[in-house]
Amino acid sequence: GRCTLRCPTGTFAQPSTRRCERSQASFLRTFYVRFQFRVQFAEFEEDVRLQESIVNSSAFVLGVSLSDVQAFRADDIGEFTQVVMEIITPFVTRTDAAAISIDRWFGAFEIPVDYVTVVTWADMHPVAPPLPEDPLVPL
Repeated sequence: GRCTLRCPTGTFAQPSTRRCERSQASFLRTFYVRFQFRVQFAEFEEDVRLQESIVNSSAFVLGVSLSDVQAFRADDIGEFTQVVMEIITPFVTRTDAAAISIDRWFGAFEIPVDYVTVVTWADMHPVAPPLPEDPLVPL
């Protein structure tokens, strides 16, 4: 088939073949990969090419299409920058992503990465605490 950067809507990159295919699964898996990079946040924030390379490298290491990976959040954590990628695919599980070695991630990026953590949708979207009850106001 034709080589594309992103899979067409409704298809996802199959990691073993890297071809866009429709999933037989009736659901998509969503998980997040959190990276801690050894780069100042101000430098990261200004460098759009670096931001794009992190998305591209994440998709490559996971074996999915660029359309399956999105930048979710970037945070300043002192001397480091924490970047969270959202992964939506029927073919790669959170367990598959967690099995990827830090050495493989380190080799994929142009800036040093010190920590890689794979987290669930629930970890990134915690349930909001219940609102306190409104006090009764006497009439």
